[in-house]
Amino acid sequence: MPTKKCVKNLEDICLQLIPINLQNLIHNLLNKVKTQYEAGVPKRKINYNIELFICEYKERLFYSIPAHFHYRLTRDLISTISKLVSERKLKNPFHEREVIAKQSSIDRQLTWLLDETLQKLVSIVANDAVKVLDISDLMVSPCIMKSLSTYFCDMERLQTLNYGKLDSTVHNLFETCDMSGMELQFLNKLTALHLSNVNQETIKSISTFNTELTSLTLLNTVIDDESIDCINNLKKLRSLYLDSTPPITPYGYAELIRNLPDLRNEFI
Repeated sequence: MPTKKCVKNLEDICLQLIPINLQNLIHNLLNKVKTQYEAGVPKRKINYNIELFICEYKERLFYSIPAHFHYRLTRDLISTISKLVSERKLKNPFHEREVIAKQSSIDRQLTWLLDETLQKLVSIVANDAVKVLDISDLMVSPCIMKSLSTYFCDMERLQTLNYGKLDSTVHNLFETCDMSGMELQFLNKLTALHLSNVNQETIKSISTFNTELTSLTLLNTVIDDESIDCINNLKKLRSLYLDSTPPITPYGYAELIRNLPDLRNEFI
């Protein structure tokens, strides 16, 4: 009896080529950066070429491909770049302090430049065409996600942001400004936010800038009465999940119920 062939849909066939293509392009870019640096090309010229690559690839991805694919594209891009970062750290001993100490200044500059290039590439994702960013089930590099937060100013139409269990405090994901969570000020159209282990200052930023939220999930986060006062400013909330240790006080719970009349699903 003949075996049945697994037929892939058109979306899978198209998108499975993108990470491979991107991976090859990034390898070529890193080699080009290395060659230019070793040839004495000024760093400002190298950075210009990197930015040119980013702009061209972003244009190709988000303006030449239908919006239906954008959700998958962003996930594949972040996953691919994270994989390359991990592979570089595993294969390259230049990230160990003992090795760095023995390097010349020129070699240290090159290593730094290549690492910086990879982190810049995540800005390809930062586009106002992206409405959903969900990496909750992906293996991602924390440094890449931290870098992405600095480009939130280019993602003003983002409606859903889900970082899953990626620890915001341990990895300093929202610490690129003087005050925690200020990167979120540009995402004023967010309706769903899912983060893990955020600090009090980030909660204040959420309550100040993300007032369109209808769904909020904060995992492994200390929620005290001050935090509750902040969350009470999110008047459009209908779904709230708070994983807090120690548990929320009876007063805090009562304040939530009193101040958020539209709340229908709360898991505290």
